[in-house]
Amino acid sequence: MISLRPIIEKFLGKPILDRTVIDEFILEIQKNMLLADIPPKVVFDITNRLKQEISKERFPSKQFIIRSLYNILKEILGDEYSPDLRPRRIMLVGLYGSGKTTTAAKLWKFFSSRGIPTRVTSMDDERPAGKDQLRVLVRDYQDRFNPKEGEMWIVDTPGKSVEDKSLVEKLIRIKQMVRPEDTWLVIGADTGKYAERLAQGLVDLGITGVVITKIDGSGKAGGAFLAVRNLKIPIVFVGYGEKIDQLSPYNPDDLLSRMLGFINPTQLREIKEDFDENLEFNFETYLKQLEQLRGRNVDDILIGFGINLNTDQSLKMQEFMKKFRVMIDSMTPEERRKPELLKSSDSRIRRIARGSGLKEIEVRNMINRFFDAKRAFEKIRNDKGFMNLLKRAKF
Repeated sequence: MISLRPIIEKFLGKPILDRTVIDEFILEIQKNMLLADIPPKVVFDITNRLKQEISKERFPSKQFIIRSLYNILKEILGDEYSPDLRPRRIMLVGLYGSGKTTTAAKLWKFFSSRGIPTRVTSMDDERPAGKDQLRVLVRDYQDRFNPKEGEMWIVDTPGKSVEDKSLVEKLIRIKQMVRPEDTWLVIGADTGKYAERLAQGLVDLGITGVVITKIDGSGKAGGAFLAVRNLKIPIVFVGYGEKIDQLSPYNPDDLLSRMLGFINPTQLREIKEDFDENLEFNFETYLKQLEQLRGRNVDDILIGFGINLNTDQSLKMQEFMKKFRVMIDSMTPEERRKPELLKSSDSRIRRIARGSGLKEIEVRNMINRFFDAKRAFEKIRNDKGFMNLLKRAKF
């Protein structure tokens, strides 16, 4: 994936800011983006706009230049998508291998989990395995398209090559029968800059949105996003894995921090306010940090810096904090200050479970989560480049 972070760290580390340093910074950005398969026209539009912003300042600071780049990228990437939960018909189109059938299942999961009666059907008669896949993944798969009022319908369709005129004609006939309110193009991130060509080839279908899949497995993901945005087509959802719940509404801030490797200034400011590199990380200080960060998605903030905690994300923060607080109350002062005492002591864990009214497995899970967080904390503290960046940042 494209990563601007090393370029930014190098830029911030320069002792003197002059025209040569700025030109080198812009050139590195151009190279990085071109290698990530971002269309040259888009790359040079970004860097030319950056030059214009810099020229407005007589003495531009490093922070001003970085903030200008961030704002330009965010503007090009477009608006955050706020999901329309109104029951309607959504037709999915795309090529084989784009993840279209999996996306149909993910959309069913997204909408049905929000209390919307959602049905899925496939009109792909060329690939029977696709229908079988949906029958396994989707509880509300329907063999026949028979919509009723108040239902959401996700319709999967055939897909070959955009040069195949018979495919486009077939999709037009399907659309005339389905009469969808939305027609979404599903594109794999590995399509890169050719996403623009693909979208143009299906323009006769009246594409109203784009779903980009597989963003976690392609170095061309940045190219796909920026190519689609160049066509002014809204990106609606992003798929980042094979599991049925790995689909998120499009958010340019998340894209800039998670996928592009660009640090979101808002997240950087929050981290800087809360991060104390001299902190002794134990149960007491961890609980204090959780209390301070209540209402904010701590995992997402850390993921923005490439730190994936891989913890029980299904456990809501409030519920976790309540149980965690009870668990700490059942510890001895020594255990609170020295978490390592609990690592291999079954008797301590049994005593804490009895004292807190929790199951032993719950105590173990929360202790594991604590040590995941501690490893993430140590990773940040030992990352000299990040710590220098954090100290220099002025937002």
